[in-house]
Amino acid sequence: MAGNIIPAPSLPTTQHHSAMAASDESFEAGPHRPRLVIADDDEVVRSTVIAQLSDSFECVGAAKDAPEAVAIVAAQSPEGVILDVNVPGGGAVRATREIRADSPDTAIVILSVDETAADLVELLTAGA
Repeated sequence: MAGNIIPAPSLPTTQHHSAMAASDESFEAGPHRPRLVIADDDEVVRSTVIAQLSDSFECVGAAKDAPEAVAIVAAQSPEGVILDVNVPGGGAVRATREIRADSPDTAIVILSVDETAADLVELLTAGA
């Protein structure tokens, strides 16, 4: 997947509640894997991205279009979402605006093969 890379804020990592760990000996603290939603209309791309990121991230949803991505993000409250720039149903611009309005702390990363500078500015203006 060659293309333009849009810098994104680093995804937050959190530790399990130390107070709970101290009071409950059966609680085993482990590394927190940030939760992601992946949105791309191509099943192969979705599966590949999920497989490549599965060691470090927990995929909590995979969407084939913008409205589905927005709905999954609203339901799952992930730390991040990866959107194909041309995802059907309004593209990444629509999805970004809606996700940003409902989930302002969710990091948004856009996958792009060959977009113009104007397209990238529009995405950044939308909140990516």
